Amino acid sequence: VQVSQAAPIVNGKFYTITFMAKADAARQMTVNLQQAGSPYTTYFGQTVDLTTTAQTYTLTYLSTVTDASSLFKFYVGGNSTCVN
Repeated sequence: VQVSQAAPIVNGKFYTITFMAKADAARQMTVNLQQAGSPYTTYFGQTVDLTTTAQTYTLTYLSTVTDASSLFKFYVGGNSTCVN
């Protein structure tokens, strides 16, 4: 399961990704910035450890490419524990 949003990126720019998340039980979730079409290149990816307490996560990314149609994605599948 993927939740995604358009996130255009520009070469040489820094991006800060901030979000709050928790889960019904401890689990991991992957956060990616990815090319929207084939070959679906991942420009940035990080796995975060979720707990049952809401936490704010802040990730930083320096783009090495320009992509007007890249997607920011939360990968929340592969686990039956609900992410909130």
